[in-house]
Amino acid sequence: MSEEVLETKSADGISENALAGRILLLTAAVLIIAIVAVAVFGLPALGILGLLGTVACFALLLMFMIGN
Repeated sequence: MSEEVLETKSADGISENALAGRILLLTAAVLIIAIVAVAVFGLPALGILGLLGTVACFALLLMFMIGN
């Protein structure tokens, strides 16, 4: 029974574990880019990354709203 739960596929055919792995890798990549940007350009780069993140979140929210 538990093996079936671990191997269930979503509607796209991608397992939830693979999707979770992709999300974690994307998060790690964004964190590394932020660390490198701050190391190279200083703290103003962190503010710019915050603004870009805000714009990205706003765009995602708008796309979700348009889809409904």
